[in-house]
Amino acid sequence: MGIKGCIDIAWEFLRRIPEYEEDWKLHCNTSGTDHCHNPQRQTASDINAEKKWGLLRYVDPECTADNVFWAEGLSKRSFRVLLSHEGNLSIENILKKENIDYRTIILKNGIYCIKVFNNYSYFQFFVNPGSDTENIFNRYIYISLELNGKKQNTDIINDVLSNKSKCSSLSEDNQFLLRIMDSLNKGYSQREIASHLFGQEMVDNEWTQDSWLRSNIRYRIKKVNDIISQGYLNYI
Repeated sequence: MGIKGCIDIAWEFLRRIPEYEEDWKLHCNTSGTDHCHNPQRQTASDINAEKKWGLLRYVDPECTADNVFWAEGLSKRSFRVLLSHEGNLSIENILKKENIDYRTIILKNGIYCIKVFNNYSYFQFFVNPGSDTENIFNRYIYISLELNGKKQNTDIINDVLSNKSKCSSLSEDNQFLLRIMDSLNKGYSQREIASHLFGQEMVDNEWTQDSWLRSNIRYRIKKVNDIISQGYLNYI
């Protein structure tokens, strides 16, 4: 599997989990919902995705991360904002910035989640438009400290909007973990995984019962299993 769209390491992990793929297929068979229409709306069946996977809406594992929305309470990149008729920063101006793209989902309770992203990172605004849904994008935003916990880092917003944000989450270690997940899904043995990561020559020379190489692979597989057990949520 290659990287899909806007880099979101949590989505890269999640879409490789076999149980999620099975859940997606079950969702498609039972809901009959077309997931490519805009504006996107959260459906009743999507509530299970939020409870089980931390997603606001089921997303095809073959789709890009552009259309992935994470639950507000779990994501450090999510901000609850207030709307005003005056201010310094309107939603429209944010979305018109160079190298910025966005997606919107309307939740069951009427809250709008607007995902703003570039090629490296993203953040999510959660907005209650009230009765004025027609002019939501012309309104100004205000980030209330009372509505956002101390865990929130507003530097995330500035980094994305200034296009300075670079994806540190796709480290060499995370790339290795993604490759291991792909290999495990194909049924590869630990030795075969080591060969794909480090080369056959090193495996021939170093692979023994108690070798550092075998311990390295076992350690990385343990990390993969931790990620599968909802450890991917630590990256959102």
